[in-house]
Amino acid sequence: MFLSATPRAYPRPGPAPTPGPAAEARGGGSQPVPQPRSAAGARGRGRSRGPQPGPRGGDGAEALSRGLWAGTERDGAFPWSESAVRGAGGTVRRDGQRVRASAALGRAVDRLERECGGRLGVAALGPDGRYAAAHGDRVFVAASVLKTAVLLAVLRRARQERRALTAPERAAAAAMIERSDNEAANTLWRAAGGAAGLAELLDRVGARHTEPEPSGRWGLSRTTANDQLALLRAVFTAGGPVLRPGERAWVRRLMCRVVPEQRWGVPAAGDGTGRPAVKNGWLPRTDTGLWVVHSVGRVTVAGHVHLLAVLSAGHRDFRPGITTVERGARAAVRALAS
Repeated sequence: MFLSATPRAYPRPGPAPTPGPAAEARGGGSQPVPQPRSAAGARGRGRSRGPQPGPRGGDGAEALSRGLWAGTERDGAFPWSESAVRGAGGTVRRDGQRVRASAALGRAVDRLERECGGRLGVAALGPDGRYAAAHGDRVFVAASVLKTAVLLAVLRRARQERRALTAPERAAAAAMIERSDNEAANTLWRAAGGAAGLAELLDRVGARHTEPEPSGRWGLSRTTANDQLALLRAVFTAGGPVLRPGERAWVRRLMCRVVPEQRWGVPAAGDGTGRPAVKNGWLPRTDTGLWVVHSVGRVTVAGHVHLLAVLSAGHRDFRPGITTVERGARAAVRALAS
């Protein structure tokens, strides 16, 4: 969520509200967000750096294709390889699969854009390292899907400070993920070190095209579907360096406990088995009145875990945006099977 801090205040059908710039930037919170301690490094990341190695493309899929998949799905996670986060040299073994799957997904997404309007960016990782993307590096305003990165940055900073999260921090994290509470996100943004703290975390997971908003208006940060997939891997990959096992399990639980009215989006692509994990974001832009609608998370299909990131913008209303995102998620699952 991005507009309200209450569980049942997500937008209803009808005309989009027209919040002012401050409300848009903060997600509707009533208090201003203080400036982060430091915004150094927040700008100049991403596209200006040129192509980077890392999980933006399919290097996580390369690691998984090396026979690491079997026997690791007990906790709904992927196996870990350092190359899944930092990239690996050499020949990618599943190039043919990626080309076919991404071509199939690209056709489906282009058709969806023609039918529904707006713009989409989709990235997906499935069993045996299968990967597909359509407009995976297209840049979108992040809205509340940034909250997963905020939580990971808070956990990383607490580890650097050699401490556990405080009880208020844990409560704020639960509110931020389960209800998409924006005031909780404001608090944790500061605890993470603001834009500079987020930039450190994003570099660590390989999300090199995501740009935290240095003013502290975190919802106006920029991100891509490939970068959201990199963040999902940090949460759902067993043995990675960003989170301890207990921390990963806790973040997964929070994403599985999202309030019912926010369980739309990527869960629609699952087959009803397993427990979906999701974080959504949505926002009407004040300059155009058009909606940003995003959904990222984990679903199970035929006994296999799939990580999906579907970002979209340019919708005339909230609910058509949900429909488009769910169709994009289903298209990603179909493409992974191609």
